[in-house]
Amino acid sequence: MRPLYIALIIIWFVLGYFLCNKYISNNSGESQIEATPLLKGEPCKPALLFKDGDFKKVSLENFKFSRNSFDHYLLSPEFEELLLSIGKYLDENPKRKMKIKGLFLEDETNQTEYENLGLARAYSVKTYFLTLGVNSSQLLASAKLANPNCFDGDVLQKGVVVAFGQ
Repeated sequence: MRPLYIALIIIWFVLGYFLCNKYISNNSGESQIEATPLLKGEPCKPALLFKDGDFKKVSLENFKFSRNSFDHYLLSPEFEELLLSIGKYLDENPKRKMKIKGLFLEDETNQTEYENLGLARAYSVKTYFLTLGVNSSQLLASAKLANPNCFDGDVLQKGVVVAFGQ
């Protein structure tokens, strides 16, 4: 009988670990920097994809930022309309979360209270979605190194990437 209890306890710990890792750790809202290797000469595609199951919206536009700045440029009416539909989708699906990854380059000057400009940019976009009425708990912010080719002069053409989850 004792080996059965030991086996059940081991199964309980392993199952608990994986469930906590999946449902608690990934949705903690903590900011993380994800460094990805960048290929020199790799083209930049500023398109922004919002895909969550059957829900799919694609924009050829993205949030644009000046070098060394976290304030995004004014948005076109078409892009604002698309973002409004994203906000409506999140409002209608309160269990869904959207992770906003702000992009940055390591050589940019960061004069914000955040670890890097990518995180500051992600929070800037999060604030925009909050003005649309999206629940704060549905928006997670993180940072990611950008493709240097996404800069056109001093303008970052691709400021964020997004992903959905629960």
